[in-house]
Order: sequence, then structure tokens, then C-alpha cells
Amino acid sequence: MQTNAEVIDDDEPAYLSVDEVRAMIPQLTAIDATRILQAARWFSARCGIPADDLRQEALTRLLSGDRHARRNACFAREVAGIIKSLASCERDAVKSGLREVRPPPDGVTSPDLMDPAPSPEALAISSHDDGPMLAEIGKIIEDDEQLQLLVEGICDKMRGEELEELLGTDTKGLAAARRKLKRRLQSAFPKGSGL
Repeated sequence: MQTNAEVIDDDEPAYLSVDEVRAMIPQLTAIDATRILQAARWFSARCGIPADDLRQEALTRLLSGDRHARRNACFAREVAGIIKSLASCERDAVKSGLREVRPPPDGVTSPDLMDPAPSPEALAISSHDDGPMLAEIGKIIEDDEQLQLLVEGICDKMRGEELEELLGTDTKGLAAARRKLKRRLQSAFPKGSGL
């Protein structure tokens, strides 16, 4: 069961009210709750905010009315979109010098830190179990959140309209993103390298 709001009449607003959001949160299926957690973990590794904090902040903003979820859209995807936005804002703040960048604990350097959740790249080619290749794919798309979302969506077996909604684009935009990912992978792995 997917937790979508039902349309009662054509005069309803395009977005869920705070009360509707409050009612939907406890109704989340285990699958939708896991999708939200996976999105939080994915973007946490890219922005430095703990996954639980990203998830909580997204829900808090929905419940306060600062952010909105579209009616008749997958609620988990709407929350994941807010998480993506929060992570993007944090990354921009760090890049522009608005946040203090602290070294990781225990003297570990940032490139060696790993996200505890499996990345979409790892899921996509887990049968190959090739660490160096996974690291290279991560580097290839680390500067492009749209490609990160595309890989994540593909790993979640999304297709067509679902991917368009996840990326916030239309059919042409999705095709362009797929071509961009393909070009990057072909450039990095000209002989295929088992992909």
C-alpha cells in the first residue's frame, strides 16, 4: 500500500494540509519509512548532517507548514525531496563559507569515511563486488545530485514517470540525465570494466 492522499473533490488544494501530514506520518508503510531513511542516509553522507536529523527536520518543516507535500504524490518521495533540498542547502552553505568545516573525529580524513548505508552505486553493481570501481563511480557522480537521484531511482526499480517525478523533470529531462550518466560512465570505463 502506498501512502497517497485521496482526492475528495476538484476544489481541494494542491498540497496536503498540516493536519493531513500529521495523519499520514503514522500511516507510513514499512517500505515508505525505509525509503525515507535511505534518502536521509544517502544525503547525509553528502552534506555532513546526520541522517536522523535530516529526516526529523524534513518532517518538522512539513508539520510546521514551512514545507509542503503535493497531494496525490507518493508521500515518501515528497519527504525525500525535502531531505534532498535540506542537504543541498547545507552543501551550498559549506561551499560559500557560511559553515565551519571541522575535521572528522579521531583524525580520520573525510575521503576515508564511508556511509554506513549501501550506496546506489553499490546496489547497482553489487554482483561485481569491485571496490575500486564503486569508488570511481561515486566520484563520477558526486558533483551532480540529479545523477545521484537517477542512480538511486534506478536501484529502486523506478522507471519512466516515477524517475521523472523523482528528478523533478519531464521526459526530455530524464532522457538527458540518462545520456549524461551514460557518457560519464563510458568516459570513466571505456572498455566497460564489467559494467
